[in-house]
Amino acid sequence: MDSNLWMINDDFIHYKGISESELRNIKVGSELFFREDLTKEELEELTAYNRDKLGNRPDILLFPKEHKCIIIELKSMDADVSKFVSQVSQYAGLIRQYAKERFEITTFYAYLIGESFTLSEVKRANPFFKKAYYFDYLFCPNYPVDGGENRRDGEMYIEVIKYSTLLERAVFRNKIFTDKI
Repeated sequence: MDSNLWMINDDFIHYKGISESELRNIKVGSELFFREDLTKEELEELTAYNRDKLGNRPDILLFPKEHKCIIIELKSMDADVSKFVSQVSQYAGLIRQYAKERFEITTFYAYLIGESFTLSEVKRANPFFKKAYYFDYLFCPNYPVDGGENRRDGEMYIEVIKYSTLLERAVFRNKIFTDKI
């Protein structure tokens, strides 16, 4: 499989996942990922205010084993990334609350990637983020994920990072490797 996900994390090229697919259509093997026995109240919640929440299309979802999910949102070069922090949280909450019991996800990793933003803008939008010690990005190590009425809350690690910083990290990682050889 051709993938550039190694630029974020080398392990990501080994995981199964989807891209640009509506949440309701996610399958693991041939089985739908989301519960098909949603109550009337749950369906009303998912369509409240003329919104179709299961019609959302995350850019990339990866599913390693052990009840984990990786959410990757790629924004245009001129997008204000600070306005999209809640988007990854929404995706994680929907997955946490409505996945079938056998696919229940408890731990999330989210990467919100863009270019034209400042770290200060993101911190103003969400003060839980911390500046990384190395490189130019923000992270939140313990972001809560709403479990809804029937599940305990999950947790999520989030990075907000620039494309240029991803490239810088990848070059640095490769340099360490080639220096050792």
